[in-house]
Order: sequence, then structure tokens, then C-alpha cells
Amino acid sequence: MTKTVLGIAGIAATLAVAAPAAAQMNDETSVASPAPDEGAAAAGDGDIIVTAQRRSERLVDVPASVVAISGEALAQAGVNGIEDLTRQAPGVLINKTGAYVQPTVRGIGASVQGGGAESNIAVYVDGVYFASQTGAMFDLVNLESVQVLKGPQGTLFGRNATGGALLLTTLTPSFTPTGKAFASFGRFNEYKLSAYASTGLTDTLAADISVYRRHTNGFIRDLRTGERRGEQSSFDIRGKLLFEPSDAVRFILAASHTETKDPSGLTYTTLNGNSVGRNFPNSGPIAVERGTSSQEIATRIEAKVNTVSLRSEIDLGFATLNTISGYIDEQDFIDADLDSSYAPSSFATYDQFNESFSQEINLTSPSGGDFSWVAGLYYYWNAAGSENWRLNGNPFYRARITSNSISGFADGTYDLGPVSLIAGLRYSKEKRGFQRGFPGGAYTVDTDVTYTSWTPRAGLRVDVGPRSNLYATFSQGFKSGTYNLSSPSTTPVRPEKITAYEAGFKSASRAIDFNIAAYHYDYRDIQVTAYDYTSGVSRLFNAARARVHGIESDATWRPADNFDLRAGFAWTHARFKSFPGAPAFFPRTTLTNGTPCPDLNCGNAQVNVDASGNKLLRAPEFTISAGANYHLELAGGSKISFGVRPYWSSKINYSFQERISQPSYFTVDADISYSPNDQLRLSIWGRNLTDTKYATSRSESSARDAIAWAQPVTYGISASYNF
Repeated sequence: MTKTVLGIAGIAATLAVAAPAAAQMNDETSVASPAPDEGAAAAGDGDIIVTAQRRSERLVDVPASVVAISGEALAQAGVNGIEDLTRQAPGVLINKTGAYVQPTVRGIGASVQGGGAESNIAVYVDGVYFASQTGAMFDLVNLESVQVLKGPQGTLFGRNATGGALLLTTLTPSFTPTGKAFASFGRFNEYKLSAYASTGLTDTLAADISVYRRHTNGFIRDLRTGERRGEQSSFDIRGKLLFEPSDAVRFILAASHTETKDPSGLTYTTLNGNSVGRNFPNSGPIAVERGTSSQEIATRIEAKVNTVSLRSEIDLGFATLNTISGYIDEQDFIDADLDSSYAPSSFATYDQFNESFSQEINLTSPSGGDFSWVAGLYYYWNAAGSENWRLNGNPFYRARITSNSISGFADGTYDLGPVSLIAGLRYSKEKRGFQRGFPGGAYTVDTDVTYTSWTPRAGLRVDVGPRSNLYATFSQGFKSGTYNLSSPSTTPVRPEKITAYEAGFKSASRAIDFNIAAYHYDYRDIQVTAYDYTSGVSRLFNAARARVHGIESDATWRPADNFDLRAGFAWTHARFKSFPGAPAFFPRTTLTNGTPCPDLNCGNAQVNVDASGNKLLRAPEFTISAGANYHLELAGGSKISFGVRPYWSSKINYSFQERISQPSYFTVDADISYSPNDQLRLSIWGRNLTDTKYATSRSESSARDAIAWAQPVTYGISASYNF
């Protein structure tokens, strides 16, 4: 409690200092200038250029909430995986739930997991849609920028972007020889090594290569054996070829291979010791504390992802023709203990596959005119599922879900002096297929369904200064319906739909940035899942409706060239408006043999409740983040830098009946660096310096109440060298 009070006070003080300015920008360093549609960049006059509307624009001119973070700022903040973006963007929570990454933006996120399940927050890497929730566990390394787009992106980014989108842009090859290397070592024997190099091969051809390796022993030990659990490793290699035969033509061919081993999302302990394993002899001891584990089988989450993409940009004079072709092939292997005990009662082992191809063709208008626009066509194909899903060692099913989607879109902004009108529309048509059978046998279920959707947006922007404006927008989003892989049912869930209203103010200057936005969502046909690990069959269905509204503010203040402060605040009121028949789990009062269970920790029974008025999952009502960076010039051109980044979140709900929740928590990250010159940087860093005990995920099922703990305090040293 004392840590929380001190944390709130510390962040409030930072907010008070930065109150005159708050921006949807976390830019602590400049970003190298990209090509159009490549990412965020710092313009020569200090304006941040983003591509949230599929065309290069000043961040302050975009009538939407966008957080843009440079790759160097991500590295300085110690960001590893995509889930670490939680502390960088107000109103954003990214959890790793089991083997699946589940982003939530302004209360909108997915509870559906598994092969073929997709997030409500669309993830794009260099313009290519990344559907897999498991494959999204990659580390964020050697990036040019990350853009977090808040609110429905149905017009410009299409399917499965009801809550927003994450745009990740990797570095682009340079004709000038350049490179950088990084090494870090920290607590739990965690090491990170990365290298990047780029050079011109000819006058028209340039190439780059990026290599990354991370490993940690983890902080969890088995209660019986004392052996390490949760050991993690990542390996990533990618390269690009840039071909520019003229100033008007540009091609970028990219390929990557990623291997991730990270069982931490499944290395659960029980909440209050609640496990169905207590029905079996010799099932204990049962882990309840951070850093401990009690599992019959060692958990495993392994993902191998290969990607190939080709981008082209051709200046036609009246417009630029852009094409983006992408292919992704992913293979996963997962072993999961489902009751967090040593009982041989509930475990699953299975493979996952996810293969996709996408093709986009669009035209974007030249910059500088009164009418800026983009129009295009998009095709997407995907097949995902499992060939051999086994429960308690027994073959259970093989299944796959396919998607064939095509869409067309157009969006534009017309400047009428100080007032700009915004309008856009997208039409989507998608065919979902479902096949299911027994492992090794033929499919016994083979069905499909087709969905269509129109997703418009409209708005206006009023300039109140050269770098400040007011805006108001209306938009809609659409998430495709899908099938339940674990069930032979041929009835799919309906698509989710969202209608959003947002109004805000943006202002940017060399010293102060300030943004504030208010929004209201009407969220319908929400897709939800309830897990019955006893039968292995999950329940997938549509909830009725939810309403979400809130206010966000973000500020950056640069009082001197060597000092900057930022602070962000989000209030999110996310409630189910109507949710009768919501699945709920309550502790059983007896063992399976009828013997009383006095501590009510022998597993759960599922019942249906009315969750109307309850909080949405993973939607904290308040989040506050802040940061301060200061550097001091020393003799001989060297400098010393200090950075501190506090974060606070209010209580987070993880169950429809509000039985399972994460209490409010506060953390602080910090670093001190010494740079003898512009090339070398030596650092001492610390993460979660308050050593706060909090969860990266909490969940409930028929088998247990579970908690996956975040890392305790970690610290280490690092060195980087640029050339």
C-alpha cells in the first residue's frame, strides 16, 4: 500500500510539472526518415511524421489518438516483447495469456484464444498483417518505430481492428554504410545480443541485415525438484534489399526467420491454491507464491515464424502507386499443464500452424494539396489450426479455420482553409471455412460462412494555430465471425461490430506537446470464451453489448535541450451494458468424491450469471505513466544521462463476474548511461525497482484459478556502439 501511495504521488508530481503539455507522442529521439508508409519520422522542423492514415502526415494533423515511439526510445526503455508497450502508451494493456498475446486498447480486446483466433488490435509489421496471437510474442529489436493507433481502424486497416492497430516498422537499408551493436547482461542470467548493418551495394541497390539473440533462465523454480522453470530464448534474423532504379521507383524485398521459446505465459501458479488437482493423491505441494511452480509436465511454448514481403512505390505524378505483398508461415508447439498441480489430471499437448498471404494495392495523393486521399484494394488468405491436439495424452482433434477476404477502401481529407473535412469507406467480404476431425484421419466437419461489412468514418478538423487543432470523428469497426476449433459445432459466432465517437485537441511546439481526447464506443456482439479443461471443449459465443467511454491526455515538455519530461493519463469506463448468461466460475465446495473442501480450493464449477453492468476484461479504469530524461555534458565531449519511468495502473478485471482481478500496482524503471563519444553508450539499468508483485495475466477455468507473475526486480548492464 505504501509503495502504491508513493507511486501515485510521484507520478502526480510529474504530471503537475508537465501539465501544460501532453502529447500522443513518446518520442525521446529522432527517427531516421522513412519512405512513405514506412513509419514515424522526425521532420526537419521537429514535427513527427506518421502514417496512421496510410499517407505521411504530421502527427499533430492526424484526427485520431496515435502514440509514436522511436526504436531508440524503445531500446532505452528496456522494451523486450510487444507486451512491454503497456508502460509506454496510456490506455493500452498488452497481456500474455497462456501462449497468446492479447492487446487491449481503451477496453477493447479479445478473450478468444487458440489457433485461428485473432486479436481485436491488428498488428502490422512493415505493412503486412500479422494474424497469429502466438507468433506476436516476438521481441521488438532494431525497429525504426512503433505506432499505436487507438480506436476502430475499420476504414483504413479493415478486418479485426475494432480496438486499434499496432504498426511496427523495421529499419530500412541505407546507401551509406551504417551499423550498430548492442549487448546486455542482467539478473537471472539474461543476456541480449543484437547487431545491425547496412550498406549500398551499387548506386541503385542497398542491403541490410539484423541479428538478435536473447536468453534468460527465468525466475521460477519447481517446488519439488528446485529446477528452473520458465527459461526463455529468442533468435531473430532478417534482411532487406532496397532497389531504387530512379527517384520515382522503389522496391524493398524483406525476409525474416524468428524462433521463440517462452513458456512464461503458461508457467502459472494457483491463486489461493485453487486447483482441481487436489482431488488426486500426491498432487502437492501446490504453488501459490511468485517464483514457484507445481506442474506435472514442464510447460512449453515454441514458435517458429518465417516471413517474406515485397513493397513497391512508384511515383505516377498524379499519385503514388504502392503495393505490399506478404507471406507468413508459422509452426508452434505447446505443452500446457492445466491445473497447476502434480496430479495427472489435466494437461494438453498440441501443435499449431498459421499460414497467410496478403496483397494490397493502393494509390496515395501527392502531399501539399488541398485534397489528400488514399484508395486501394486488399486481399487476405489464412489457414490456421492444429493437426494433433491431445488432452491428457489422448488424441482429441485436428481442425483448421480458413479465411478468404477481399476489400476495397477510399479515404480523404479536404482542406477548406482552417476547416478540413474527413470521409472514408471500406467494403469487406470474407469467407470463413471450418474443418474438423480426428488426428490422423479425414475431416468429418467441413462447412463455411460468408460475411460482408461496410465500415465508414467521417469527421472534421479545425485548425486553431499552425500546429494545433480541434477534431471530431465518427468511425466503425468490424471483427470477423469465427468457429470454435475445440467443438464440432458448425455454428459460428457472429462478427463483432463497434461504433465510435471521438473528439480531441492537439498542439505541438518545440518546447511543449499537448493532446487530449474523449471518446464513446458502442460495442456489439462481443465474442467471448469460457474454458472447460475437464472436457477439453471450450464455449465460444457472442455476448450482448458493451459501452465504453473515457478521456486520455498525454504531454511532453522539453524545458531545455538536455531535459525532457512526459506524462500520460487514461480514464477508461468499460462496462457490459447487457450480458445475461455470462459464464462464471466459482470454487467447488466438495471434492469429486463428495468430501467437503473446507478451503474452497478444489477447482471450480461453472454457472451462468448476469454480468450486465460489470467491467470488461483487461480494462483498468485508470492508468498513469511518466518519464524523465536528463543528460549532462562533460569535458571532452562525453556525457552522462539519467532516465526514470514510473507507471501505475488501477485494478484490472479478469473474469466476467469480477471474481478474479489484479489489484492496483506501481512500478519504476530507470537507467544511468555514460557516453564517452557519440558512438559508444554504457548503461546501468533496473526494471520494476519497487519489486512489485503483480500479474502479467490472471485467469479462471474449471481446473483452477491461475496467475502468471511478472518478473521481480531486475537489473543489469548494457553497451551499445553505433557506426
